[in-house]
Amino acid sequence: KVKLADVKALTLHRDRMTTARRTSAIPQLACVGGDACRDFVPRVIQCTNQGSDGRGDFSWKCEADMDDYYRFGETTVACEGYAYPDDPYVLAGS
Repeated sequence: KVKLADVKALTLHRDRMTTARRTSAIPQLACVGGDACRDFVPRVIQCTNQGSDGRGDFSWKCEADMDDYYRFGETTVACEGYAYPDDPYVLAGS
């Protein structure tokens, strides 16, 4: 396990599933809403930890190689707690 605050970056892949410990694996990427979802989903997205609000909520900046025509709207990064939902630790490599 690793403390989420120590995770500097996440690399997410379009055709891969998460590594789960307490719940079932889910796709690493999911496009929800917006017109672009049917036309384009990036192969890889790199998300960088921008820090915490001090209450355990982290801000992530996500980037991908894509045409200027496309851009991210709202981006949500959700990490499964290691032992319980709000655990500050997550599964290493997940």
